[in-house]
Amino acid sequence: MAHPGHKVVLIIGGFGYLGLRIASVLDNHGFKIFIASRKNKLAPPFLKNTEIIKTNYKELEQFQKLLPKIDFIIHAGGPSASEAAKNPAESLYFNCGFTWRLIDLISKLQDKKHRRFIYLSSAHVYKSPLNGEFDEKSCPDNSHPYAVAHLCAEKAVLNYSLKRSQYFSGLVLRLSNAVGAPIVNDCNCWGLIVNDIVKQYFTSKSIKIYSNPKTQRNFFPISSLERFLLEIISSKRNIKSFDLFNFGGDKQYTLAEISSIVSDRIENLFGEKVNIEFLSDDKNHPEKLNFSIQKLKSTHVLLQEEINQEIDNLLSFCDTQMSS
Repeated sequence: MAHPGHKVVLIIGGFGYLGLRIASVLDNHGFKIFIASRKNKLAPPFLKNTEIIKTNYKELEQFQKLLPKIDFIIHAGGPSASEAAKNPAESLYFNCGFTWRLIDLISKLQDKKHRRFIYLSSAHVYKSPLNGEFDEKSCPDNSHPYAVAHLCAEKAVLNYSLKRSQYFSGLVLRLSNAVGAPIVNDCNCWGLIVNDIVKQYFTSKSIKIYSNPKTQRNFFPISSLERFLLEIISSKRNIKSFDLFNFGGDKQYTLAEISSIVSDRIENLFGEKVNIEFLSDDKNHPEKLNFSIQKLKSTHVLLQEEINQEIDNLLSFCDTQMSS
């Protein structure tokens, strides 16, 4: 059972790659969790303090009933970049229209209860491809539907925070590339760089990289995001009433470097050497990436580099789920 006095958290996208990991950590610490889902689902058995609420993201009737109970909303849902490209209108509605309407419902509550809305956005709002130097003052310049939808939702969260900061705190995290194991195999995460590399090993015993191996990316262990959110919801971390942070790792890796790290972890865990093929014809030196997290570090958040541990966990997960 949830501990008395613990905050109540609503997670949008709670069955997704990040959402379910966040739900699991918060549930394990005794918080009462509600996961909004468009499908009739039961809470997985490892979620002891979690209730699934079947919702319609266009009608919002269930949200209207639920919101008075809620202290924190974590919006971790939304279409992937490829899904957004296929259906821009749906992407724009879910990330932007739905977020605006949900905040509008919160604004009409009369209980004067302070609520915090945490929106998980993307570093890709800045540019595509993501190269160059970026901090929170950099101007987003990506016209892809995925980026436009995220940016619109960010504005909804931060603008309302400015108007109602006494009762509403908005926090936007622009995430770089997550690294870590999903909780369930049926998860839309296998197109992500490290996940794809690991899956290739288990399906073909080889790794093929089709992009320029010198391309730099920023990566963060999902455990660092879990810890950051846990500290905020536990009131152990004081963030001002509205804010925007780049959320990533402390260094950039080329695709060749991150592939080599995965290969080393495979050898360490399974004793196998894996061949890495770089198949791109692009021999140019791409512009370097500097995804700055100095503002995040100024909050003294504990950002241990746990990339290796998360890769090991991902390998162990795939060994259980994918090995024949």
